[in-house]
Amino acid sequence: LPCLLSWAKSKNYEKISLPLIYQNGPNGIRDKAKARQVVSILEDHHWLVPIPDGAEVNGKFRREAWAVRS
Repeated sequence: LPCLLSWAKSKNYEKISLPLIYQNGPNGIRDKAKARQVVSILEDHHWLVPIPDGAEVNGKFRREAWAVRS
């Protein structure tokens, strides 16, 4: 869990999405199910905040996106 948050902050991501995580994220989170599980936990602890209408993440619009809290 901390590795995803550290990774997002080290890359200065203000927003993240599942594809961004499982395509470019830490090695232990390289599939959709694991990425969703970790995002859910970080969301429960208010480190990630869902963006209700989706957002552009890394140049692509994503229906599911989260803001990364500092």
